[in-house]
Amino acid sequence: MTEQVTVVASRDTEAKDRAASVVMIWREVDWDAVELGQPEAVAKLLSACEAHETTRRFLDEEAGEIGRKLTAGLERFYTSTVGPRLASPAVLTQLHRQPAASPDGAADDVPTEDGLLPRARPAVTVGHTVRMNTGCGHLYVTVNEGSDGRPFELFNHMGKAGGCAASQNEAIGRLISYALRCGAKLEPLIKQLKGISCHRPAWGEDGKISSCSDAIGKALEQYYVAAEARQAALKAATAAAPVAAENGAAANGERWNTEGAAAAETVEAEVAAPRASKKNHHGMEASRVQGACVDCGSQLSFEEGCVKCHSCGFTECG
Repeated sequence: MTEQVTVVASRDTEAKDRAASVVMIWREVDWDAVELGQPEAVAKLLSACEAHETTRRFLDEEAGEIGRKLTAGLERFYTSTVGPRLASPAVLTQLHRQPAASPDGAADDVPTEDGLLPRARPAVTVGHTVRMNTGCGHLYVTVNEGSDGRPFELFNHMGKAGGCAASQNEAIGRLISYALRCGAKLEPLIKQLKGISCHRPAWGEDGKISSCSDAIGKALEQYYVAAEARQAALKAATAAAPVAAENGAAANGERWNTEGAAAAETVEAEVAAPRASKKNHHGMEASRVQGACVDCGSQLSFEEGCVKCHSCGFTECG
């Protein structure tokens, strides 16, 4: 009994250390250098991705209850801190330039007999994870997208280690991934998987989960509905942009006309103001009063209804 407790404690310690190590590796990534394409930074990012995936598999399959808690913590950290940076177009551009290889070392670009050509897998993909409650435990279904935003592959992780369910789920994930990379649509895949039943059903937020296959199908359906909603919102925003721009231009034009008229009135008033100020109390323009005599250059003055020069006797009245 003591030996068993020691083994569990040692496993829990290893799980905590590995999870903390992954977080530290992510924090050491120089994202600015990755965007610039510096080889060392890109290699560090790829190493962080590999360490994250390896650690998550260990936590899900070998670390028991503490592993599930640590996995949830890692997913929150990844979603809030890493995901937005990985989704940066500049980062994705650099990662897509890296050579891609399939897990078994086989070439991905070899067409099948019927002519289907699977898309090559980039070094890093961005995905969405759905947690489903099944009779065998929690099933985490992750749908990854390619750089074009289309679903590219599917991974699923069972909360329990080993067993027939885990192997069957891995097989389903590989087949779905291959189909997606060959251009298959989600609707027929969802239709094929939903409704498959087993002897251990469960109930989740969306109702009865008949089996792990049913859970994967319903997780795909949730992703599909959310993706369609995002596309619809994007199309609506794109369609509304020209109208908004036109309305904005009209509003700007109206504001320009209003402000232009007001500005013109202001300029006219400012031009007229000096003219008015140049008139004396008799209504004569001050320029005729305060100007210089054309004969001797002395100061002119307005007296008895006429402009006169007291120095030389010049008068405008003749």
